[in-house]
Amino acid sequence: MKKGKVILFYPGYENSDYHWFPFPYLYIGPFLEREGFTPIIIDARTEPNWKSLLKDSLGNALCLGVTSMTSADIRDALDAAVIGKESNPKLPVVWGGPHATAKPEETVEPGCVDIAVRGPGENVMTEIANRAYYGRDLTDISGTTYKKEGTIYNNGNPDTISFDYDIFPAFHLIDVEKYRSPNNVVSIFTARGCPYRCTFCTTGDKAYSERTLKQVKEEILYVVNELRFKNIFFQDGTFFVKKNRVVEIARWLVESGLKIKWKAKARANSLLSYSEEELSELKESGLVSVFFGIESGSLRVLENMRKKTKPQDAEESAEICRNYEIEFYASFMFATPYETVDDLKNTLGHIKRLKEINPKAIIQNCIYLPLPGTPMYEQACSNGYIPPAKLEDWIGRNISSRFQERSDITWIPPEILKEYIKIYNEEFGYYKHLCEKEKDGEYKSVFHETE
Repeated sequence: MKKGKVILFYPGYENSDYHWFPFPYLYIGPFLEREGFTPIIIDARTEPNWKSLLKDSLGNALCLGVTSMTSADIRDALDAAVIGKESNPKLPVVWGGPHATAKPEETVEPGCVDIAVRGPGENVMTEIANRAYYGRDLTDISGTTYKKEGTIYNNGNPDTISFDYDIFPAFHLIDVEKYRSPNNVVSIFTARGCPYRCTFCTTGDKAYSERTLKQVKEEILYVVNELRFKNIFFQDGTFFVKKNRVVEIARWLVESGLKIKWKAKARANSLLSYSEEELSELKESGLVSVFFGIESGSLRVLENMRKKTKPQDAEESAEICRNYEIEFYASFMFATPYETVDDLKNTLGHIKRLKEINPKAIIQNCIYLPLPGTPMYEQACSNGYIPPAKLEDWIGRNISSRFQERSDITWIPPEILKEYIKIYNEEFGYYKHLCEKEKDGEYKSVFHETE
């Protein structure tokens, strides 16, 4: 039974030549299809004329879904919501994603958004589509926020949904070639959420759950054999959570004969419990890079972040990666609330030691950005940060990791920040993001094909 169209809009803001898949809709789409709906994904990152395409697609649509991070992509999401209402004032416009989850009341305030979804959208979006099809009330769905006659209402807590549901991602709903990068790398999620609770991160707010190993293997086989990707980036918040699971995947990769390369995200101490034999198996399976969220070389800052790691963990990991010829890719966060010049000096000294241990270490710098819904956001606000007051005001936030391009760092006292920036700039000069270095030929990806 075909019930009608559901339009799923993904905003575009990235200054990049290629993009990851619109993952929320690859998971929501099959739920809608199972209920008889026809989901249509419109991705502004890959469709230059997305506004015209959206207008043309809205005819007879049952509802419009949009998503956004807490960043500049709110611009396109808002524009899409307005287009939806201009097309049909009665069309339900549903906004999900990290910002709607953290700021649901703010999201429905403008009037062009009917419902904000707090949390995973697979079941909620399907319920909304069903109610729209049958002409039923949309205002009592659990985990949603809505505005009616000037008053905003919240409907209970969002339902949790385990990530091991037996539905395959909807790759058939997109043109895969529009997402193929020069390095031919594809992202896969084997788990959702994160079991850790770092104070700066929103991922830990989601209930952690895993795909079954059978599902992971099927998806890997599909993206490699059917979609012809040669390299995989496991995008789980922390891939190396369960050693037995990771080792089993690695052994299967060897047995499968796929001969792929892969990388994954890790904490500073993630590899320390692996034996030499297990590390060798990871290497043999195609592991070429590990992205470590190290964040700081100051134990005081790490404790404020609730990282539950210490600088020595990262230094031991740098040695492991050197010994097994695995790229050591380390990310650091600067200018967090309560941070001092001494904390910065500790981090710079830590980075120096990491490079001495592993001369090929790749260092990524991130200047802290307050994310609503996190403990560190509250710290920033209590120390002078004034967040945007309206949904559209978040659009102009600068996420650069160059201090000369940031004017929002008001959570650190001016006299401390001035000295902090001076020392940082003396160390890094005009900082380049890794994508800029790759474009300029200063960095070559581990996935780069030489032939």
